[in-house]
Amino acid sequence: MQKHPEITRARLLSFVAQAKLLERMYPEKAPVELMVHAAPDRITHHEALRGRYRPAKLGQRFGPKWATHWFKIDLHIPKAWRDQEVHLRWDCSSEACVWHDGVPMQGLTGTDWSSNLGRPVRSEYQVTPKARGGEHITLYIEAACNALVSSEGKDEFLGVLRLAEIARLDRRAWDLHWDVVVLTEIATTLPANSPRGAQAMFAANAMLNAIDLDDPSTWTRARAIAAKYLSLRNGGGQHRISAVGHAHIDTAWLWPLAETRRKCYRTFSTALRYMRAYPEYRFVCSQAQQYAWIERDHPKLFSEIQKRVKEGRFIPVGGTWVEPDCNIPSGESLIRQFLHGREYFQRVFGHNCQEFWNPDVFGYSGQMPQILRGVGISYFLTQKLGQNQLNPPRHHTFWWQGIDGSQVLVHFPPADTYLGNCTVAQLQFNVQNYKDLDRSNRSLYLFGYGDGGGGPTMEMLERLRRCKNVDGLPTIQMQGPREFFPALQKGSRALSTHVGEIYFENHRGTYTSQARTKFLHRRAEEALHDVECLAALSDDGKTPSELDQVWQTLLLNEFHDILPGCSITQVHERSEE
Repeated sequence: MQKHPEITRARLLSFVAQAKLLERMYPEKAPVELMVHAAPDRITHHEALRGRYRPAKLGQRFGPKWATHWFKIDLHIPKAWRDQEVHLRWDCSSEACVWHDGVPMQGLTGTDWSSNLGRPVRSEYQVTPKARGGEHITLYIEAACNALVSSEGKDEFLGVLRLAEIARLDRRAWDLHWDVVVLTEIATTLPANSPRGAQAMFAANAMLNAIDLDDPSTWTRARAIAAKYLSLRNGGGQHRISAVGHAHIDTAWLWPLAETRRKCYRTFSTALRYMRAYPEYRFVCSQAQQYAWIERDHPKLFSEIQKRVKEGRFIPVGGTWVEPDCNIPSGESLIRQFLHGREYFQRVFGHNCQEFWNPDVFGYSGQMPQILRGVGISYFLTQKLGQNQLNPPRHHTFWWQGIDGSQVLVHFPPADTYLGNCTVAQLQFNVQNYKDLDRSNRSLYLFGYGDGGGGPTMEMLERLRRCKNVDGLPTIQMQGPREFFPALQKGSRALSTHVGEIYFENHRGTYTSQARTKFLHRRAEEALHDVECLAALSDDGKTPSELDQVWQTLLLNEFHDILPGCSITQVHERSEE
């Protein structure tokens, strides 16, 4: 980007305007009544209702790490807020979930010091889009004293209750804020000497000059300036991004499996809630095991997931039981990953995955294309290869040929992340970094908090809503892999072919770490082979149905942070058991 003196001025003015608009978003606030129960463990909502609650207050710290606390929140919406949108604002510096009438409603991840430098990730919950005024509502918040990913070295920040209130949202200030953010990002990201970059700078300055925060009538004029700039559309040759919400949840890593189950319903309930406000929103999630946990533990939530799956908005991907390591398991185990995963997706959703979805795995053996084609899968998505130490991938879209000659189409999203934040700079980088622009004008963009879950935020969705078809930016469409991959294959030409193993030049030691776990895993594979062989030779030739659960336990332990040996002690102790 060419340096330009107006860029610094625009950034400064935008920063000031954004800070003031954030204050104006919630012009009126009211306190809530707080009670807390220190749970003995990860308990159910039904058990929490019977807890012994005591008063809680702002500034109080709750712990220790991995502890659970249930908060009872009594809300009294002022009568003067009639017909207004009301939010609960919450920050306990930990992962949390809002419950209402026994159903997990939405995740609330407050200040996450491990990855966001003290900025709340998700601190708003819409209590009502239109208050009657005078309502009394009781909510419960389940707070887990752990961060999204890791709080190592920052444990003193965990579990502090920093924010607990209800507030009236001024939707006009919210909309204006995101207009300012997006237009400023365009102005400071596109080259200052390009037509659209210069036009964005002019529009951003005009917009900022038009705003009088004490006079909402000026907000309408400022929004009109932004709308005029954003209304100019792209040409047919512009690069096309298929954006899809994503929340890669490591089934175990820096947290035990029991915490992953809570990460799942926090993440899934949030995705479902945002779908009500953003009809264009598409969200993908892999790993049949995680859906099975929700089906068993939260049937009402699972029923809503099934409804959204039918609409094509909540999209099961991958077709495996978990996202497995692809080097250590036997070929038979890898086939069983698809057998159990695809059977589950077909049975509960009527959905067959056409793609293998494994973005975070540490390399892929040369037998994988043969296995994929054998189970009816033609496409493959990965991401981790961008962390290669010496030889970064030469292509982002290519054919992968296995040891028997089988081929699958591979896409490696060029944003080099499966945790996209939807800033204009990152959307532009997605195009500029694409190593196959001469062969393809499509790419996939995954956005949302992941590894520890959480998924997309409203901020990300607001950015994409404004950037979807703006001259000078890539064309962006919410789209899942079922639409993306066939279009990618049809529109690409002269793609390169990679033959054999896809080697990952990082995360060394995955063949030797936690060697006992690997030894026991191999013994289990051999034992399952023997018992199935004996069953086949028996009088009726039937395999005992109990073996399905045994296989699923083995498949769960093939997760790519369990079997390779890179998780915390709790995880490996449990996997050995």
